[in-house]
Amino acid sequence: MKQPKVSIVMPVYNAQKYIKRSLDALVGQTHRNLEIVLIDDLSTDGGPSICREYALRDERIVYLQNEKNIGPGGARNRGMEAMTGEYVYFMDSDDDIDVRAIEILCCLFQRYGIDLAIGNVSRIDYFGNVQEDWNRPCRLYPTRGEIVELVAGWMDNFQDYRVFGSAWGKLYRTDIIRANHLTFDEEMLAWEDIQFVMCYLQHTNSACYDSRHLYFYYHNQENHGSAGTHRGYLDFRRTVNKAREILAMEAGRDAAGDEQLYGNSFTECSIRSIFNCAYRIRSLPELLHHIRTLIQLDELRSGVEHYTQRQTGFLRATPFLIRHRQVLALAVLFKGRIAKIKLRNKIRVFCEGKR
Repeated sequence: MKQPKVSIVMPVYNAQKYIKRSLDALVGQTHRNLEIVLIDDLSTDGGPSICREYALRDERIVYLQNEKNIGPGGARNRGMEAMTGEYVYFMDSDDDIDVRAIEILCCLFQRYGIDLAIGNVSRIDYFGNVQEDWNRPCRLYPTRGEIVELVAGWMDNFQDYRVFGSAWGKLYRTDIIRANHLTFDEEMLAWEDIQFVMCYLQHTNSACYDSRHLYFYYHNQENHGSAGTHRGYLDFRRTVNKAREILAMEAGRDAAGDEQLYGNSFTECSIRSIFNCAYRIRSLPELLHHIRTLIQLDELRSGVEHYTQRQTGFLRATPFLIRHRQVLALAVLFKGRIAKIKLRNKIRVFCEGKR
């Protein structure tokens, strides 16, 4: 059987340290009918030279260079404009994928005639610790109702459904993307990849999940969009509202139950935004301003009453502090937790170095 053409869209921005690993993973795929679209978002390091070198060696690589920096969402949009494949796969320029990733996901499409193929993800933090995104067995989701339940699952427990929290690691049908004019929201500084997934799921009637670890995500502070995500600390609202919209489209659902899911997911995403701000922002007045803006949102004030996600450790106090608008206490709580995490990891790395 002839292999379908797969477009791989990868934004590149100051990825000189990692880009060879990513490109080697792509050109070495067992699925050979590829179109690798690299979009240089005005890098200032040697990454573009490496991309051009690979493009000269492999005719499947299409190298594009932006005239100005437009961010990862805008760069992916430009890549989608240029893609010609039957399917599209997104990858970040500092990550890695299994050599059979595209072949495995394509086989799911050919076997089941689905709209979306999902592979499991390994997340490797700054210290080499590895976590998987979804501890579930392989499964086919053959109906629209089951797709909606996946969205509801994400709203009910963000952490357990983290595999839906990123655009990469999945294989999409380009005809669905084009027919519904799906793009990454370039106004969003954070959460734009989850927003894209939710928009795609809105037009999806079937999916299949493969539990093998096919994508390897490396937490990297120099990542294209990560450094400025705190500036988009309110952007999660668009994503949660899109998920809410998907549930509202389905007849026969429990409206009260869906409102509880909405409040729960809004609160969880708010807490994650507070954590991200505390991690990235050094200025205490700026951090307090962001937290104050968040906890004054009407949606959060009502949503926290529906908050059901089980929290442990320091997070147990978070809903209480949000309800009582304890801005400074939240800042101290999250800053203290982050400091402990960093100290613990430094001690672990030091002890391992002594062995």
